[in-house]
Amino acid sequence: METILLVDDDTAVRSVSQLILEECGYQVLAAEDGSKALRIAKEYPGPVHLLLTDLVMPGIDGAELGRQIGSHRLGIPILYVTALAVAQLVDRQIVLEPGVPILAKPFSLETLEKCVREVLDQPHRVSPLPTPPHRERVETD
Repeated sequence: METILLVDDDTAVRSVSQLILEECGYQVLAAEDGSKALRIAKEYPGPVHLLLTDLVMPGIDGAELGRQIGSHRLGIPILYVTALAVAQLVDRQIVLEPGVPILAKPFSLETLEKCVREVLDQPHRVSPLPTPPHRERVETD
């Protein structure tokens, strides 16, 4: 049984997503914020096969959560969820690794099932942690 760490600050979205995923046969570890998700990721003794997280949350945003959890669980695949457009993510300075999958809210039961399965079925690389893009320092006189 594959285990998914589900993180969303919206109780209704988190509860419905958890129910859908459990009905699909996944074990779901649910957290309402980044701090609780980090604690679960550090303390849960078994493998976590997927981090499914909202991008915009109070405190630790989903992108930063992915980077921090990746430091404890190298190579963990991540599926981000958001109701925001890409331009709004940029406005909020949320930086994602190129090519990372994003599921748009609202989503259907079928779309959630399909996206989760696609991410889990992709060959995953164990690579250095994703980091925000390097910004050149401009020297001024």
